[in-house]
Amino acid sequence: MIDLDKHFSKISQDQLKKFNSLIQLYKSWNSKVNLISRKDIDNLYVNHILHSLSIAKVHEFIDGSDILDVGTGGGLPGIPLAILFPKVNFTLLDSISKKIKVVEDISKQLSLTNVKTVNDRAENHNLKYDFIISRAVSKMDGFYSMVNKNIKLKSRSNIPNGIISLKGGDLKDELKNFNDYKIFEISEFFSNDFFNTSNASYYNLYMWLHRKKGDVEPATQVIDLNRQAVFTCSVVGWPVESTSWYKNGYPLHVSHR
Repeated sequence: MIDLDKHFSKISQDQLKKFNSLIQLYKSWNSKVNLISRKDIDNLYVNHILHSLSIAKVHEFIDGSDILDVGTGGGLPGIPLAILFPKVNFTLLDSISKKIKVVEDISKQLSLTNVKTVNDRAENHNLKYDFIISRAVSKMDGFYSMVNKNIKLKSRSNIPNGIISLKGGDLKDELKNFNDYKIFEISEFFSNDFFNTSNASYYNLYMWLHRKKGDVEPATQVIDLNRQAVFTCSVVGWPVESTSWYKNGYPLHVSHR
């Protein structure tokens, strides 16, 4: 049963109609192309569509934003989010051509004019976006190295641009080399049993955000030999502000104020 109006109060009847049509289109295509496990197709709404929409509970994309869905497969999470955010531009990328053809057909049948497709590997794609989204793709180290080049530095919203990804497993261990991230449990947003069990395939999502470079004042300072130099640095970032100091490319162990 579609109960999206319970979770998203601003959703329109036209959007609800498109979500209902999306379910039927996925079921039809899944009999021809293996987009979703056939054992799981009856749980399509909760386990895949609602799961994809949990990204919208973390961040509401600004109209006109550019979003890249890497490894979209059959269009998850990109297509559900494109229905929810009709004034946001989504590019859905996958290296498997038959899956991209499914995405193109579904987008056409739903009249999603805000969806573009790219049949290529992420390593070869160089356009810039406000946010990168993904669902059950590679580990963060490898994923970051592929898509960091695609993230715009200038943000449209009140938080820096970055990555929002749906994943399961031990995310704290996977993200141990990263500082600027936050992990959300999807059960915080949706009460469905699927999101309250450790048997769920993906029951967490994480957000990693670019941090603005700090502004150091004064930028240039001349001092006498062996005299102390004092610099101040203001940093804007999320979720935790931090600074790192370097001299000739090597980190300095200094106190942070």
